[in-house]
Parts: sequence; C-alpha cells; structure tokens
Amino acid sequence: MAKKTILFIFIFNFLFLFPINVLALGITPGRLGEFNFEPNMRVERNICIRNSIEGYFEVEMILRGDLTEYATLSEYYLVLAPKSMPGGGKCVNFVLQLPEKLEKPGRHQLWVWAGQVVGGPEGETMLGGRVEVGTDLKIYVPIPGKYIEADFTVDSREVGEIVTFTISAINRGNQTIESAQGAIDIYDQDRNKIAFVKTNIESMEPSVWTEFKAQWMANVEPGELLANATIDYDGFKTFLSKDFRVGSPTAKILNVTYEPIVNGTIGTIKTEVISYWSQRIENAYVTITAKRGSYSGSSQSPSMVLNPWKKAEFTNFWDTSDAPGPGEYQGIATLSYLNKTDTKEFTLRVIEKPGFVFPDVMWIIVVILIIIFVVLILLTVGRRRKKFKQVRLA
Repeated sequence: MAKKTILFIFIFNFLFLFPINVLALGITPGRLGEFNFEPNMRVERNICIRNSIEGYFEVEMILRGDLTEYATLSEYYLVLAPKSMPGGGKCVNFVLQLPEKLEKPGRHQLWVWAGQVVGGPEGETMLGGRVEVGTDLKIYVPIPGKYIEADFTVDSREVGEIVTFTISAINRGNQTIESAQGAIDIYDQDRNKIAFVKTNIESMEPSVWTEFKAQWMANVEPGELLANATIDYDGFKTFLSKDFRVGSPTAKILNVTYEPIVNGTIGTIKTEVISYWSQRIENAYVTITAKRGSYSGSSQSPSMVLNPWKKAEFTNFWDTSDAPGPGEYQGIATLSYLNKTDTKEFTLRVIEKPGFVFPDVMWIIVVILIIIFVVLILLTVGRRRKKFKQVRLA
C-alpha cells in the first residue's frame, strides 16, 4: 500500500506540479556578457529574479563554474511574493573581481543560478521538482601562440541566385596572425563536390573579430547542399561545416507505395513528395493512372499544401472492379502544383482473391500437440475420479 501511495504522489507531482514549477521562475539578464581577460578586472551586474505564479517562492542563489572563488552576490536567499504583489521580483548585486593572473588559458565560464528551495519547515519535503534558472558570464584568457575560434553561416537562396558564405573568426591566441584565408568546398545532395571558392585574406590581432566572405552563383539543381570551410592561418588550420539549401518553386515525387491490391477491390496508393521551395505551395495534388492494354483507370487525391522544404504524403484510391483482372499494370503518378507537374512511373500488381489456404505444416503440428495434451489431461482427470469413487465404495 505504501509503494502505491508513493507512486501516486510521484505521478501527481510529475503531471501537475512540475509543469507549473517550470514556469515559476524567470531571470534577467539572460547573459552577463563575454570578456577578454584583463588583470584585476571587475565585472558588476544586477541580476533580477521574478516569480510567475500566484504563491510565495523561496529561492537560493548558487554560483557554479571555474571562477566561483572570485565571485560574490549581495544575497543568497530570497523570498518572492506572488507575481501580482509587490516583491514578486527581487534583484541581487553580482560582482566578479579577477586576480592579477589566471593560469589556465582559454574560456572560463561562470553560472549564477536561482534555485527553488524544496525543503519545507522542520525538514518536511515539498511536492514538486526543484526549479533552476541561470545566467552565465564568459572570460577568455589568451592562448599562447595563434588560435582561431570561428562561426560559419550560409544564406539559403534560390536557384540562380548568389549564395554568401560568412566566417566570423576571432584570434584567441596572444600572437598576431599575419595571414588568414578561408577556402570553401561545396557539395551537392549526393555529397559530390561541385564548386570551390575562397574568401578574402586578412591579418588578425589578438582578441579581435574578423569577417571572411565568399560568394557563389547557385546554378544547380535545388536541394540541401553542404559547405566545408577550412581557415588557413600561418600554417595552422581550422575546419567548419554547414548545411544549406538552394531552392526553387519545384516539388518532386520521392516514392510510390501500396499494399497488395486484390482484384475487384479498392486499392490504396500512397505517394511521398518533397517541396524544394522556401514558400508554401497551395493546391497540390497527385493523380494515379493505371494502364494495361486498352484499359486506363485513374484516381485523383485531395488537394494539399506543401510546406517549405517538407515532405508530404498523398493518398489515392483505385477501384479495380472494372479493371481487366489480376496481373501487372503500368502505373503513373503525376504531381500537379503551380501549373507544373512531376511524374514517376511504377508497376501496379493486382492479385487474385485468396481462396482457402492450407495451414502451414508447423501450425498443423502445433494444433495436433495441443489436442494430444488436452486429451491426456482429460484421461488423467477421469482416472483419478474413478479411483476416488472406488476408494469411497471400499
């Protein structure tokens, strides 16, 4: 009984209280900033916590990360009033006072978390999972030598338009980079290399962001492409990769499938299509045509909207009652959209109505064994009853 009670409390907590608590706390600002290290630097911020529910909320402030020994808060425990009352939001003062030197180069990250106090009075445990919201600060200590960190962005465009590749890079090292350049390999959907472009050449001072750009005319088939970028700087290399799309107002049939179609019944045929356009395509539909000799039957699906770069499935129903009979038919799927069409040929197979099918040998053996087992049980029970009657008569 105790286990069932605990399970009920857990389920109630998860389904009803947890979703409420998740929305109970908010924190601003969402980021405290990113800074390049300077000796004895000081960072000071106000961090505000808000209550988003109609109820009192106890909150403890927690510092986490590899700079906690240099950070302080003006308060570490808060009681937030309901959101509609004064005191539903409170602020604390955050101070980071760094030393003359940080030994470890690279990125240092410090988190300030506001967490729900889940312990009730006198050690009682409150229902509801612990809620935490946080904000972070990053300090970058220069790496000895030359070292690049970079972001790679690619603008998706239409066929025949210019695609722009942008590499935003920063020199995290403590030495100047004399010459840096990006080289970008472009691959099609089948990952065949189709183009190669280079960016501008730049020098890079320590802790300074630099932008590299290249352009390419997208005279290719629409689809999802891949760009691999290599930044070459004073004999060092950094590698980046990004998927991007080249679109056009086109859609294609990917696949046509159907379950076995029995002669004289209505068959279900499904057609999977994809849109290669960045806009919605309205009123698209699929027509299925089945041909055999002089026979030609067709079916049109309901109209659908094709969403940008998404797949969709159309359903057609083909009535075979007036078809010539079992056998193979030439199937043609035609996707109609924006006064355009795309077609795909396939084979439709119609089968005979199944008659009596003799059971599989294994199933026959299983049935026989079950019958033998039942008979043995009945014989055993009958013998025991007979012996029992004889004993009573004696």
